[in-house]
Amino acid sequence: MKTIKFLIVIAICIHTNFALGLTRNGKKLWFKEPSYSFGTFHQSQIMKHEFKFKNVSKQRMVIVRASSSCGCTVVDYSTEPLFPGEWGHITVTYKGWGKAPGFFNKGINILTNKEVIRLEINGTMLSK
Repeated sequence: MKTIKFLIVIAICIHTNFALGLTRNGKKLWFKEPSYSFGTFHQSQIMKHEFKFKNVSKQRMVIVRASSSCGCTVVDYSTEPLFPGEWGHITVTYKGWGKAPGFFNKGINILTNKEVIRLEINGTMLSK
């Protein structure tokens, strides 16, 4: 009897989380990797990475704005609605021309219709 009550309580908790659209630490967009390292590369190289994400909520999600902490980092994204269960991507390009060689860590802020998400890129840039 205790096992049945326990299972009912678990089922109610799971249902409540899905009904509220809460998943994976409360986030509605789940990123496979919220941080990416380019490793070591030369200053003359243009570095790109595609962050893949999934709408794990029960609501339509839209990226309203995406910005980086530096002009050397360009963010490309779609403003089309992403329905529950669909995958999307954000492409980040790092151009280190004219920047000091060495280690860097840049933040990318993603504003959606429901939440704010922070992504990061880093690497070590060598001089030409």
